[in-house]
Amino acid sequence: MPQANQKGSAMTTPAIAALEPRKAEAGRGWDWFVEAVGLFRQSPGIWIGICLVYVVIIIAASAVPGASLLTTLFGPVFSGGLILACASQDAGTGVRIEHLFAGFRGSHFGQLVLLAVLYLGAILALVIVGAILAIAVLGLSPSHLDVMRSDPTQYFLPMLLLITVLFGLFIPVMMGMWLAPALIALRNIGPVDAFKLSFKACMVNWAPLLIYGLVVLLVPFVIAIPVGIIWAASSSAGLTAIVGFILLVLFMVFAMPVAFISIYTAYRDMFPMPPPPPPVDFNATQPLPVPPPL
Repeated sequence: MPQANQKGSAMTTPAIAALEPRKAEAGRGWDWFVEAVGLFRQSPGIWIGICLVYVVIIIAASAVPGASLLTTLFGPVFSGGLILACASQDAGTGVRIEHLFAGFRGSHFGQLVLLAVLYLGAILALVIVGAILAIAVLGLSPSHLDVMRSDPTQYFLPMLLLITVLFGLFIPVMMGMWLAPALIALRNIGPVDAFKLSFKACMVNWAPLLIYGLVVLLVPFVIAIPVGIIWAASSSAGLTAIVGFILLVLFMVFAMPVAFISIYTAYRDMFPMPPPPPPVDFNATQPLPVPPPL
């Protein structure tokens, strides 16, 4: 199992430079989910409990004004705890609900919070860029706003271009954030270097990452199909709402833990740890050392 530096000190620059992501085959994007399902099936109750506690925390925080900023700030910390939970289970030492808060302990906490600050800074930069592009493309004069209200279709193409550009700029941010909590929690790397390594791993493994992304996009679509069929065949809106709620609960119960674990299985594939040296058999007969010639 990947282990963090036990002394709590960050990796040195040469050590980080030597940590190169492994290039995986395209089909591994699907295997990350298969392996995640395998880890989930070992302790389904614990993983469901972890996700339910996490959802309750998010819902409770959203009800408090200003607390949503804290959930964003501590999001990578919770992610680091989930990664440590996966690593603990992968090592055979089991997983506990307390693992959700493991990122708040030890030297990882400060680095994970700094990663969140880095993420918020990137989002703020995107907002500024989006505002500048909106002024350049759409304009903010009263006449432009009146035209947008009277005939919004006239600005469809500029808006589509603006959204496409911002989404294209947001993708590298997500690539850098994807594996960064795992690199911080398990390799004790600083947030900036973890962000760079995560981005590099995504660039090197664009093919399996594409398969992985397609699966993420298709799962909600597959879940929505039964709801659409029932909605079309039934005249009762209540029945459709009940079925939709049940499917949403099932999605959260099963898909959410697997999605979290799949980040670890992807990390494990891209940054494999070297195998430990074979144990020394002290009972075996060892050859006597030959003295050097005089």
